[in-house]
Parts: sequence; structure tokens; C-alpha cells
Amino acid sequence: MLENYKIESADSIFTIQEKHAKLVDFLQKCNTAYYGEDVPLVDDSQYDSLYKYLVEIESAYGLTSNITTSVGAGKSKGFASIKHSRQMMSLDNVFTLEELQKFEEKIKRFLNMDFNAPIKYFSELKIDGLSLSLRYENGILMQALTRGDGEFGEDVLLNAKTIKDIPQKLSGNFPQILEVRGEVYMEKADFLNFNQTLAEAGKKIFANPRNLAAGSLRQLDYTITASRPLKFLAWGFGEVSDDYTLKDFSDIYSLLQHIGFKVNPYNKHATGVEELYAHYQQVEALRADLPFDIDGMVYKVDSLSLQERLGSLVRSPRWAVAHKFKATTAITHIESITVQVGRTGVLTPVAELAPVNVGGVIVARATLHNFDEIARKDIRVGDSVVIQRAGDVIPQILEVLLDKRSPTSIPVVIPTVCPVCGSAVEQDEGGVAIRCTGGVFFCKAMLIEGLAHFVSKGAFDIEGLGERQIVIFNELGILSLPHNIFELKNHREILVNLDGFGEKSITNLLEAIEGRRTINLNNFIYALGIPQIGEKLAKVLAKNFKSLVNLIAIFQSGAEINISGLGESIIGDLTKYFSVEQNLEVINKLQEYVNVLDYTENEVSSDSVLFEKNILFTGSLAQISRSEAKALAERMGAVVVSSVSKNLNYLVVGEAPGSKLKKAQELGVAILSEEEFLDLTKV
Repeated sequence: MLENYKIESADSIFTIQEKHAKLVDFLQKCNTAYYGEDVPLVDDSQYDSLYKYLVEIESAYGLTSNITTSVGAGKSKGFASIKHSRQMMSLDNVFTLEELQKFEEKIKRFLNMDFNAPIKYFSELKIDGLSLSLRYENGILMQALTRGDGEFGEDVLLNAKTIKDIPQKLSGNFPQILEVRGEVYMEKADFLNFNQTLAEAGKKIFANPRNLAAGSLRQLDYTITASRPLKFLAWGFGEVSDDYTLKDFSDIYSLLQHIGFKVNPYNKHATGVEELYAHYQQVEALRADLPFDIDGMVYKVDSLSLQERLGSLVRSPRWAVAHKFKATTAITHIESITVQVGRTGVLTPVAELAPVNVGGVIVARATLHNFDEIARKDIRVGDSVVIQRAGDVIPQILEVLLDKRSPTSIPVVIPTVCPVCGSAVEQDEGGVAIRCTGGVFFCKAMLIEGLAHFVSKGAFDIEGLGERQIVIFNELGILSLPHNIFELKNHREILVNLDGFGEKSITNLLEAIEGRRTINLNNFIYALGIPQIGEKLAKVLAKNFKSLVNLIAIFQSGAEINISGLGESIIGDLTKYFSVEQNLEVINKLQEYVNVLDYTENEVSSDSVLFEKNILFTGSLAQISRSEAKALAERMGAVVVSSVSKNLNYLVVGEAPGSKLKKAQELGVAILSEEEFLDLTKV
């Protein structure tokens, strides 16, 4: 994968910037998928390699990006976004003893220490779960925030309270203000049992314990979280009030146990790199027998005074590092090779494997990426193969065991037609991807994926309309084109009588749809699902072309386009998309139902009365749509949330506001009418 972004010495500065933008865009998608949606796109080792390369080229060419200056990704819909009192940072990674030695050398150089002087460390397991920050005030649990982007996290307090390992009231002697940070996870045995239950019910199973734990914690219905066997291990502090002082990091572990927390097991004091590495090797040998998944070790300078002196870089502390394990492997055989069709029509081969336990996770499928990859590795049905869960995420085939191959095996034949719609396929010019030519509204695989993308976060963001609902509505014949979404209200009687739906859920869905009849230009562009156009490039297009009319006209005109981040391949995809009559018909039809706002510069001043304020809208607005009101608030620097909490600053009330108004009044939240809100925004 690194080859796709590799910069050669002969590259021009434009090529370097283009490859840099492409790499940043891809890593942002990876961050969003991993932190925001709990669905990793690549394994940890691939991500680590790409991230390391990004740091190298930014250093060499004086480039910057939000990837190397932030942690994780933004919030997902459904939870209030709250700022951490102290940033939840990420950790730099090392993979070898040599890299670990360099880590210590940097510490000693920064502290101006004698290179022969010993440093005491605290070594602990790196549990593969979801980081959580718990805030206690006078011993009472008041807040539970996910890592989020490191600066802002999602408030999952109700869900966290259902986890037995998380005390709602501290015991013993504790600081007045205390933030406990740790990992929400699921043990291997519980994960396998849960997946077995899903499989027996004919439901989709989860890929690994980390995904299931993260998804369970972030359920909008906290009773679902309560039904899942989640656990919590504490590993550190965030904010601690001045009435409590500690000397060493190991004192933190002692205090955590004293006040009622379970802590990370197999921790150890170590002096110097050699002792750290010895502990690493001991734990690696025990890894398969541990009750939960780990993907490495974490080493921290034990002295808190030294930690304070060392401080932090933009996204990671200087006093800690993660030492990642090598990938876990196993041997199995390929039972068949199937082909999936994505929303852009790309055919992706998948190896269906004889199920095998790899490091505590049952693996039955592995991506083959593309048909060039199959040919390069000469992968065939019936082959015995070595598979790897690199970083304990997405399985991949490392090696074919040729000595076990059947003499009657035959090479895989590249499809000539789409396995879903039967249309001819074509290979991308200059690329390896093979794509269905049927079109997004003819090929059902592309249609369902395309509509799911259309309503996803970053696009139209319609809550309650996911792939499951799209499939059902499509089979009923009431949803086959994007504009049909805004006609669903005409089929209300059909919808409320469907199994698994009901009056309330359909009402909520239709209200969510109505609230998206006004949309920002960049969100609309992203929703169209144009190949290579992610959220970042959609914003670039919106900023440069200002309106949908201009965007279409320029790419239809064949005019020369010279915009940073838009290479020939991307411009080619845009030109091709806007030259297809069917795509233009879809856009024109959509504009009968939605208002696409022209782009305006969003320079938010900290003097804005709404700057960094949490705001929520309830009830029907008369002068502007709910969607436009949200966009307006965001342009003023506000954070639009979806639920009432003590951290809400303003509740804007329209007609028929419902229970949110009562709850906000009980909490003393400032209530604004629509007119008062518009006055604040100087509309």
C-alpha cells in the first residue's frame, strides 16, 4: 500500500504535494473509520507504516497536515461533544529494540542527562479497546468521554454507568476532582460467545473484540450497552485537583486500586531499555493465553516530575511510547473466492476461508484487494495459506504454501461481467481496479452502497436511514433514486406497518429527512459518491467553485483546472462524472427537493457569542429549516449536539418542542426562541 504514495527523488513539487494530499485524505478516512465508526479500513501495521512515512515526508518537504497534529477523528452523531479538560493524546510507536533505544536516547538528550544514567520506567499491557475518560467530582461519576479527536470526546455517561468495573462512587481517600482514564474492552471468551449467538440468529458477526466493545459502548440506547459483557481497566489520570499530589506513575496505579478500580495486569517496573525489552518478550510469549486482546506494550517514564519536564509534542507525550507486537498468523485453506461490488463499482475479490482461531479471534474471510494481487501471489481456490491479523484487525494472506497445493488447481479467472447485475466490467486506465460499467442505478450492489453513502455522516447525515432500511425500502419499490428519500413521507402508511418499524421510529425518520432539505455545498458534493472525492476534497471543490452550478459548468467545459490537491486522476473522475447524463438527471431531480447552499468563507471569531457553545434544536422552526439553522450555528463556531445534558449551553425551541424542553428547564439550560437565536447570529 505504501507504494501508492511513495515519493521518488525525481518527483516535482506538484507531484509531492499531490501524493501528500492523497495520503492525508486516505489516513483521515482511516481515522474516521477506526475512531468514529469502529470499522477499521486497514490493519494497524499498514496504518503505522503510512503514518510514519507521512511524518518523514512532511519533515523533509516542510509540509503539514491535520493527521500529524491531531489525535483520532471527530465525533459521531448521537452524542454530545464535550472538550476534554486535558487532551487525550495518542502514543508514538516503536517496533524494534533499536527504535526503543532511540526513544530513550531522545529522552536523555532532551533532559541533558548522562547517557549512562538509568531511567526508571513503568511497563504495562496495551489493551486493544476503546479509551474512556471518567470525571469524578467529590467521588461521584459526573462525565464519561471517549477519546474522540483528543480535544473533544463523546459523552457516553449513561452507557458507562452500565459497566460493572466502573464505580459510580469512589471509595477511600480520593482527590476532589479526578479524571480516571482507561480502556473499555471485551474478553475473548465473551466475544466468541456473543458472535456465536449472532450467527445462530442469522445476524452479521463482529470482526474482533475491539470493534464489538467500541460499538457496544456507543449505542444510543444504553440498555443495549448494559446487555453486553463490557469490562474496564484503568491506566492513568487526566485532570487531578491540587488537593492531591503523587510522586511516581506507579503511585497512580496504587491509588486507582485503592479507590475501587481494576488496573492493567502484568505491569512492571523496569530500569533501562533492556529490562523493558525483556518484559516485552515475556508478555509476547503469554499473549495467546491472555483473556483479552493486546497489540503491544506501553512504556512510561515512572517519575511524574520528569514527565512534566519532558512535556508533549502536538499529538503525543515525549515520556511514553507504545511497543507494538508483530502480527499474529495462522494456517488455513481457501474454500472459495467470492467477488464483492462496492458503491463505486469496483470488484473486490474475497477469500472465503476454513474458519481458524487467530489470536483468540475466529477468522473466516480475508481480503485479496484486487485481481493483480491474486496473480502476483498466485492464489488459488483450495490453497493452504498463511493468514495474518496485523494489528489484530483485518486478515490478509501472507503466503501460499505451494508444497500443499493440489496438482489439479487452476488459476483464478478475472471476471468479464459484474457478478451482481451482469454488466460488462472494465479496468481503470493505468490502474488495477476492475469496475462494473452498469452504473450506480442499474447495479443493485452499487445502488444500495451508493444510497447508504448518500445518507451517511459527512453527506446528508440522515439518522435512522441506514443500509438495512434502504434494502427494505428498495425491495418495496419506493426507494431506487436519491430523491425518493424525500418522497418517503408519501408512503407513511406502508412504512408504519412494516415489521420492526412503528409509528414513532417512522415519525423520527421522516422528521430527520425533512431536516436535511437544506445542505452545504461540500456535503452535497460528498453525498454524490464521486470516485476519489472524500470529505476533504469535497470541501476543496466547494471552496474553489462556490456553487453547484459553477462546479458542473467548469468540469463540463473542459477548462484547465489547477487546484492544489486535484491531480489528473481526480480531475478525470470529476469530468467523467459530470459528463454522464444520468448523473446530471439525478442532481437536477434532487434540486427539486433540497436547497444546496453556496459556499461562504467560514471564519469563526472567538468573539462570537456562540463560539464553542453546545447548542441543540427542538421543535419545528418557522423562518428557516432545522438543517439551515444547524449550519448557521456551526458557521458561528457552535457545536451542534443531539441530546440535553448539563453541558448544553442553549436549547433553541420551535413549535411542539417535546420532552427536551422540560429536561433543559430542569437543568437550567438557557432557552432561546427561533427569533432570539437568529438575533444572536445577526441574521
